[in-house]
Amino acid sequence: MRTWFPGSSRPTDSGPVLVCLAGAGGGAGEFREWPALLGDRIAVAPLALPGRERRLREPPLQDWNTLMRDVRTAVRPWFLRPFGLFGHSFGALVMLEIAWSIPERYRHNLLHMYVSSQAGPRLIRTRPPKDITDEGLTAYLRLLGGTPEQVLDNKAFMDAYLPSLRADMLLEAGYPYRSRGPLDCPVTAFIGADDPDVTTEEIRQWHVETHDFSVVQVPGGHFSLRTSADRITDRIRRSLLTRAGEEPSPAPIGDT
Repeated sequence: MRTWFPGSSRPTDSGPVLVCLAGAGGGAGEFREWPALLGDRIAVAPLALPGRERRLREPPLQDWNTLMRDVRTAVRPWFLRPFGLFGHSFGALVMLEIAWSIPERYRHNLLHMYVSSQAGPRLIRTRPPKDITDEGLTAYLRLLGGTPEQVLDNKAFMDAYLPSLRADMLLEAGYPYRSRGPLDCPVTAFIGADDPDVTTEEIRQWHVETHDFSVVQVPGGHFSLRTSADRITDRIRRSLLTRAGEEPSPAPIGDT
């Protein structure tokens, strides 16, 4: 389990766990600050997919069946306790599939699902073409914003990063959406006010996946989970603890 969740914080006896997945090409490191932001009553379990960070030497997964088989197996132990799901961009689609796959006897344990910077899964969206060059992918990242220029100009880093980014984006382009009905839990969608890739109307289309839906706009662009992590985690902390039957306390770092 440590292979898939290398940076998990230790859960309390009764507190909920937030299972997180970053966007295309991203890793568990995207959530390194979240345990401090969410406080000690919520454990953070960021998923680490093959092909990045500590799993860089493993090939990235390239088909949905294999991806979901492996991720379901990794996440299944969290079904036994109260938990939430968070997925950014591509990660939101994976988390939706996880939510639909939960056995009926454990569905009450899914307290809340959170997505960010991802259009509703029913929408067909144009992504960069499959044969885009590495230079084209780098230009696309520059358009999205949120990645420092010194990172984009670091050839060694980009050579290691782009294969997983490309693999995830191809998976997203071929996402085999098949509705299994509205989720039993609330869904909250976060969107950056200046996101150049997803519109508010597109993200509102998540409403068909639940009977309890809300949109939260935060400062930033496509990678608002980095630039507005304090606002996003504050909203998650309050709603997840409320759903768990606990009284939310003031934000541990900077109440927003």
